[in-house]
Amino acid sequence: GTLTEWKKFGGPGGTLTEWKKLQEITKPLILAATTFPPMCLRADLGALKTLEKYLPTFLSFGPTAASISGPFLNVMKKADIQEGTFLFRWLDYLSFALSGLLADGTVCAAVSYTLGDLHRKGSMLDYPVGGSGAVCDALVKAFESHGGRFMKSTAVEK
Repeated sequence: GTLTEWKKFGGPGGTLTEWKKLQEITKPLILAATTFPPMCLRADLGALKTLEKYLPTFLSFGPTAASISGPFLNVMKKADIQEGTFLFRWLDYLSFALSGLLADGTVCAAVSYTLGDLHRKGSMLDYPVGGSGAVCDALVKAFESHGGRFMKSTAVEK
């Protein structure tokens, strides 16, 4: 399980302790991130407009409401996750995979939602059999089965 992996790859900095602390900190954030439509949880003043109809519920989350629209790096700091540890780098990568930005530029709601989804009981992360190349091969095969012709390194004129 996850805890076994943190023990194995965690490196210096008490990463297992930090992981457990992160789990506690993110519990209310995950609840908030799954309560509101993702597009209304923004990190700018436009959030006032997009949250307008959810405002009473949003405010009921108290301090969590303020955290959910900020950068996920704030949550990592609150959990005392040290830079350079496996956990810090993994969360930075996860943030980048979600938004194209590291944790200092990724909205907390996105990472919290994903952490909740990845670590809920019974969840799993699937990968395509044969890797991502197999997906491309299947698309080409489907395209060609309908009469299409796939040509690599060829200019398109019309």
